[in-house]
Amino acid sequence: MKKLLSLALVALVGCSMPATERIVYIDEKTGNEVWQVSQGDSMSLMPYFETQGFTHDDRYAVFKSKREGDWKLFSTSIATGEVRKISDRTVEGSYSIYVTGDEVIFMERGVIYAVHVETHAERVLFDANGRVDEAQISFNALFTEDGEWMVLTGTDPDRSASFYRLYVPTGRLEKIFSSKTGFTHPMINPVYPNLITFVPKPDKRAMYDLPKEERARGMLLNTDDGSVRPFVMSERNYRATHETWSKDGERLYYFDKLHKPGYADPSQGWEISVVSIDKEGGDRQVHYLNNRFKLAHGIATADQRFFVCDVDRPRSNPLFLVSLETGEAEIVCWPDQTQPSAGNVQTEHVHPLFSRSGNYVAFTSDRNTPGVPQAFIVPIAKIKQKYEH
Repeated sequence: MKKLLSLALVALVGCSMPATERIVYIDEKTGNEVWQVSQGDSMSLMPYFETQGFTHDDRYAVFKSKREGDWKLFSTSIATGEVRKISDRTVEGSYSIYVTGDEVIFMERGVIYAVHVETHAERVLFDANGRVDEAQISFNALFTEDGEWMVLTGTDPDRSASFYRLYVPTGRLEKIFSSKTGFTHPMINPVYPNLITFVPKPDKRAMYDLPKEERARGMLLNTDDGSVRPFVMSERNYRATHETWSKDGERLYYFDKLHKPGYADPSQGWEISVVSIDKEGGDRQVHYLNNRFKLAHGIATADQRFFVCDVDRPRSNPLFLVSLETGEAEIVCWPDQTQPSAGNVQTEHVHPLFSRSGNYVAFTSDRNTPGVPQAFIVPIAKIKQKYEH
């Protein structure tokens, strides 16, 4: 059994103070401290790993929960563990939460809202109703670092799709790409808004007889000249996956995976590298190689000194912290998510993400409440000190 260090007291009935939900325990396999920051018999999820889940001052982390029936946004105080509801609005989409500085951005019924995480002051960022040609509007929760540019997606029942670039200060919306077969993971470069990556459909990565350009994982759109070209590519028998931009916009990180046949457990037998390329598609660097675990989702700290990634293996999945400077890595905890879909594909993996300082890692897991995922945080400042030179 896990060693519980503290179980916060629930707010007294009738008291206006928020509940302190944090449970602090020691991970049995690593000896590191882990916080479960949400409780209850309803699902709670940290934001998707590509996005931002903490205010930039590290005072709050944001998660969404179905404790009131619909998906609502809540904050947890890093200092105290107190949980507060941020807004009464319903959050749409599995991945559409993004924290910019001290505001959290989300969509409800085609309207994008910005709500101050601490004061809960609300403003309308953009109303997409009537502005997107397709039947369904999606908010991809990715902004440039200055918060001025973002991407919206429109899809139709036949799976054809387009994405739009929005200039937030003026509300100028422009359709910049359309596909009859669809796409996933559109991501605007955090510093260079003319560069947008996306994953084309259908998936041709395993069609190894094709040139690598034709089975690319990711494409790069340059809005300056309208060009679209293969960007994230792998050699024969390798598959690239789950790319993320660095915060300075200069590099794109992703995983390159070789599956070794003959393993009874399909989640093992992998040779997987954490790789990055520059924004032009060159200067490929291999930062870390793991030949045991199937690394799945990951992201770099803002200073690009560290990288965190999860593992695609049900019920026994570690969380790795990689030093991008030395290539060393260690397991910081075992989220041990059981990986049920629970009606929401975001619950299948823990999807770790860093705070702005890189001193905290957030993830989602049902390790303590099987079948009911909750929000977790790992403080890693002391762990990172091992790599100081």
